[in-house]
Formats: sequence, C-alpha cells, structure tokens
Amino acid sequence: MYASNHHRNILSKGDSITNSKAVSEARSTAENIQAGIDGKVFEINEMYPVYIAVATSQSEKGTEVSFTWAFEAEKIHAGLYQKAKQAVDEEEDVDLGPIQICSVSGYTVEGAAPERCPICKALKEQFGQF
Repeated sequence: MYASNHHRNILSKGDSITNSKAVSEARSTAENIQAGIDGKVFEINEMYPVYIAVATSQSEKGTEVSFTWAFEAEKIHAGLYQKAKQAVDEEEDVDLGPIQICSVSGYTVEGAAPERCPICKALKEQFGQF
C-alpha cells in the first residue's frame, strides 16, 4: 500500500529514499519480533518525521501525504508487533481477529473495517481482509 505510494512518488518526482534497518541474521522468534519492533520505533521516531519534514520543505505534497499515511499506519503496526511479542514472551500464540488493511494508506485494524479509513478517508470497500 504505502510502499506503492512511495514508489509512485519516486518515479514521478525522481526522489530517493533511504532504506530503514533490516534484519540479516537468523534469530529466535522473540528476537525477530523485537527487531521488527525496533524497526517500527526507528520509522516512527526518526525516519518518517524527517521524510515528512523534507517533503514539506520541498513542497512535494504527494510525497508528504504518502509519508504521513505510512507514519500513521506504522504506529498501528508497532502495536500489533508489541501484541505478538507479548504472546511469544508468554509462550502463547498471538490472538488476533481478522485484520483489515486499507489498500490506499496501509491503515490496519483488527476486526471489521471502518466505514471510512481514518487516515485517508477511503471507503470501507477499499479494505482487504488479511
């Protein structure tokens, strides 16, 4: 979703994006989830705020919107990672309901899709169940 938005803006404007941190070694499930959490925290606290600020300062409205949507979606994703980590730490399976993802912004919600995406205002029909 938002990766496609970023890509579309790069192609149309010639922007470049720096990759965030990546995991490249085998680890336990708990360590892998923690690496995912760490990546989300980096994206939320450091990466997207800078990307948004640069896009704003360069008057790149489409890029600014794309990054803002991703920033908001990543906050939700971090919470889902935390929920998974807690379950693994308690030696249980994570208990998630159906996951709905907005195909426009990447907004993610457990349970039923909202009538409109709170990030981009897309209609319920734009959500896909995972």
